[in-house]
Amino acid sequence: MAIEFHDTMSLYSAFGINLVMSIFFIKMLLTKELQGQSISIAFFKMIGTLCASILSYSFFPQSVLLTILYILIFIVDAVYILLIHNKSITTVHRSPIYRSIKKVDL
Repeated sequence: MAIEFHDTMSLYSAFGINLVMSIFFIKMLLTKELQGQSISIAFFKMIGTLCASILSYSFFPQSVLLTILYILIFIVDAVYILLIHNKSITTVHRSPIYRSIKKVDL
């Protein structure tokens, strides 16, 4: 990547790997449920990538490929946050503790 794109800072590799990681986070959520994952992890991953994307864009605004990578990573991270949120709500509603509290309130 560094030779092909003349990328001495390895930005293309870094953001490419970040996109693949974001996709694999979703795959892991769909296969392992919430095991080892949380909404905090998802938010902080997105915030960290967003900060790196803004900094990188300020240095290389002319790179169309990097801009596409920033946008795709943001979209996939947002989907990941929504999926984690939905899975956590579903998990809470299935728990026996929630059902017993709900019966008491009625």
